[in-house]
Amino acid sequence: MHTELYSRFRYRFRRAVRKMKIPTSTIPSGECQEPSDEFNFDQGVL
Repeated sequence: MHTELYSRFRYRFRRAVRKMKIPTSTIPSGECQEPSDEFNFDQGVL
């Protein structure tokens, strides 16, 4: 259900997170690449 729209939104969110350039000091080492997955963001959307 709404998989296309959802995937498109998630892709946008990931790019936005990367653009924010979060300091590595706030993110545990090893999770600097895909922080959006660690935030459990999908629960907030759906």
